[in-house]
Amino acid sequence: MTAHARVTGPNVRTTFRQAVTAHGVPASTLTDNGMVFTTRLAGGRNALHAQPGQPATPVGLQALLDRFCDVYNHHRPHRSLPHRATPAAVYAASPKALHVRVVNAITGELLRELTIDPTRAYQPQVNPDKTEPPNP
Repeated sequence: MTAHARVTGPNVRTTFRQAVTAHGVPASTLTDNGMVFTTRLAGGRNALHAQPGQPATPVGLQALLDRFCDVYNHHRPHRSLPHRATPAAVYAASPKALHVRVVNAITGELLRELTIDPTRAYQPQVNPDKTEPPNP
């Protein structure tokens, strides 16, 4: 999470790329003006608004965001997670998918593309005219 005086396309692209480098490619993303991204449609109030010492600059806001993310992800137990775990603990314990491209080394032709499911002992073959089958 990064603070900016004005959010622009290049800011979003850079931040997204940094997140992918740090955490891997997400299975999906939300990209809209929902409450998870902006509170402008809800009167401008969110969890950060309740914090003491409201920042007046992007640098101050970044410090507040960093503290919030640390507490939220690493220290605060979550009722929705097993054993009231933290998001960081659940993420660390989860198997990670691996995206693979098999390419002919001479021609550069893409022979197969798949996401390896580490919970399976084998990876199913896919009909090239169809999309990857869902994991059972």
